[in-house]
Amino acid sequence: MRLEIFMGLILVNLDPQARPFAEIAAAAIPEIQDYAPNLGNYHHAARTERQAKANWKVVAENFNECYHCAVVHKTLTTGVVDPDAYRTRGHSYGIRHVSPARPDERKSYSYVADPTAKTDKFLTWWFFPLFALQIYPGGIVNTYRWKPLSVNQTKIEVDWWLPEATPNAVEAEIIHQHRTTTFAEDGPIVDSVQRGLESGGFDTGPLLVDAGCTSQSEHPIMAFLSQYRDAMA
Repeated sequence: MRLEIFMGLILVNLDPQARPFAEIAAAAIPEIQDYAPNLGNYHHAARTERQAKANWKVVAENFNECYHCAVVHKTLTTGVVDPDAYRTRGHSYGIRHVSPARPDERKSYSYVADPTAKTDKFLTWWFFPLFALQIYPGGIVNTYRWKPLSVNQTKIEVDWWLPEATPNAVEAEIIHQHRTTTFAEDGPIVDSVQRGLESGGFDTGPLLVDAGCTSQSEHPIMAFLSQYRDAMA
């Protein structure tokens, strides 16, 4: 078993021969430090969890594509991120998400949480295969963990990391907003996809990729599949 402290987070890997996470995530660390400069001093403040009736790969694909965002995640895409400018890119560690934050007159919560953190972007780093770190404008941080329980069961845990262990009004607002909109809205989608796969009516199909790698493009699915094939080789 490998125990590692990464920017104040305690990470456990059951494989003692695994590469250090700090090495895997090296390319992402400068930006994480830039947008959550005090993360090492943050406290665990809240958790949201759900058991999806879907394979972990279905859940991972849903998390990393955003062509469903403008249709499904109305609160997120009107008050936090700009779906037209939302971009994802594959990296050696996984997939990076970035969007400019909505301006003050449109935002769905106050961006001032950690006064030392920036408020111009929403950022996510998905680290293959089962961990992600997300920073909302204002330095509000959450981490995702996906725990495969069976071929069609995955436990999803979202933990929130904040300057104080008790969320202030701003932080409580975005935690509640995420729990009742974005997080809740993804549940029926992944469960439905799994049912479709188990029906036997689905074989394979093309991925739609555009040159600009916009939020309507399925290039992050290609990146995920490439990483999965490499891991299984």
